[in-house]
Amino acid sequence: MTSCLLDCFEFTDRHTAENLAEELVRVAKEWQVEDKVVCCVSDNAANITKAIKILKWTHHPCLAHTLNLMIRDALKVVKPTMDKVKAVVEFFHKSTVAAQRLKSTQCQMGMPELRPKEECATRWNSTFYMLKRILETKDAIISTLALINAPVDALCQEEWELVKEVCTVLQPFEEVTVEMSADSYVTASKMLLLCKGLQRVTAQHQQTVTMQKVKELVATLCSAMDRKFLRMEYN
Repeated sequence: MTSCLLDCFEFTDRHTAENLAEELVRVAKEWQVEDKVVCCVSDNAANITKAIKILKWTHHPCLAHTLNLMIRDALKVVKPTMDKVKAVVEFFHKSTVAAQRLKSTQCQMGMPELRPKEECATRWNSTFYMLKRILETKDAIISTLALINAPVDALCQEEWELVKEVCTVLQPFEEVTVEMSADSYVTASKMLLLCKGLQRVTAQHQQTVTMQKVKELVATLCSAMDRKFLRMEYN
């Protein structure tokens, strides 16, 4: 697949739909492709969505961005546990003493020296990687927090189980996000199949997860996919 950058410039005007539409058509005219635009892919921001509508170009929302919004919203169901995980991770990143003690504990336990991962607010899968890493370092973290009398609340057993189930539910979403974020091969033709697969797998989790909050998370994701993916299918 060949990709071409048509323009890159500082946009100093107000980011209104009208201004964005004007710049989009300007670039298209400069390259003499204004009548060859098949589809525009963008995030779900109202201004760019409206700008493309003004131009009467076919618009398709970015699947990775749609998943990011969907999962961020669904994770609010388990926010108290997520906040505790973030506090623990932040503690080990801010305290060099705690970080060193964690490494020593991992060494003593014969575990790989893995540092907790912080999340990035704009990328939902960074939250997934944070949860996955804290599970991988669970025993060392529990031991280290107890030894150094840390000023953060440790996760209880029920919360550890919740984190484990959340990771299981989110794993397929991470795989689809990575697949659809590629820039070296065509991904649009895979979108509907991947969306259907996500819906099927997530629906199955309704029967397999045991934690009530995770059941609510799954229900929220299923409802969001029914709404968002239906619009994509008929776009």
